[in-house]
Parts: sequence; C-alpha cells; structure tokens
Amino acid sequence: MLIKELREHPELLDFIADRCCDEKEELRVDFSGEIPAEDYLIIKPDEFYASLNLGTATPKSPDCFIVQRCAEGNFHIYLIEFKNFSKRRSSLKDEIFAKFETCLHDFMSDRFREQFYNLDYAFKIQPILVLANVNDRKIRNFKFDFLLALPPLKFGSKRYAIRGEEPHPMINSC
Repeated sequence: MLIKELREHPELLDFIADRCCDEKEELRVDFSGEIPAEDYLIIKPDEFYASLNLGTATPKSPDCFIVQRCAEGNFHIYLIEFKNFSKRRSSLKDEIFAKFETCLHDFMSDRFREQFYNLDYAFKIQPILVLANVNDRKIRNFKFDFLLALPPLKFGSKRYAIRGEEPHPMINSC
C-alpha cells in the first residue's frame, strides 16, 4: 500500500509529520474524525528539500504533502501551502506556482516516481493555498482572484487548478 511504502521510505523517514501546520502553528489543516490515522500520511516537502543542502538552488516547495487512502488503490493527494495575505500578489503568484510545480514535477515525477507512477494506484490531486491575515471585508472577497490567472498545473495527463482556502480547511473522508 502506498502510505506504508512512503512511511517506510528511507529518504522520507525524517519528514513525516503528525499534523499539517505552518511554522508558527497558526494555520493548519484539520482532518475529519471519520478518517482513521492510518488512512493518511503527512510529509513535509519543504523540510525534505532543505535537508538536501542545495543552498540557493533549493527548490521552493509547499508546506505539506498529504496522501489520503480512499479505497483500495485510490488516493487523494493534497498539496498545501500556507501564506499570510499580502497586497503584493504579483510576486506571490510566481512563488506559489513554483512550489506546487516542484512537488508535481520533481517530488512525484522524479524522486518518488516509483510510487506515484505506479499503475496500481489512482490519484486525485488538489493543490491548496491557505491564506490568512485578511481583515478587510473587500479584500477577503477578492483575495483568491489572482489564482485564476495561474495556468493549471500538470501531472501525468491531467491538469489541476490551485484552490484557495480560508485558514484551517477540513479534509473529509473520500
């Protein structure tokens, strides 16, 4: 099973987490109580890439990579990035896109290709940007509009749009 393979993979052992949250633990992803702990795995790709000691060549990557088992051989994958809201959204667009692209193209398609290109598994992938610190009502209504300008991310033959979420999104059972 994929979760067991990833949990026991020697390159990932140090990057498996109990929860998905930002560094200050102000933002997090919550899991429905209906999901047994053995049915999901949280990996910290940003910590994984930092450990490679690539210096300025360290690729940008999201905060969390969550694999959720849905049915035998079927999985949901959530790529989670936490950000505090800034009015400087133009630079944010490129940074966010690069982080998710690293996860799909390097992490899944190259470094852990054996697991994620395994024909025994089917994936539904959802990149999610969790934005916080939005106090103005007008800004809150439009804070995710810049995501519409981003091209879809590609993994295999499928394309995925980045979904914007308020703080503390919930992952429900499949």
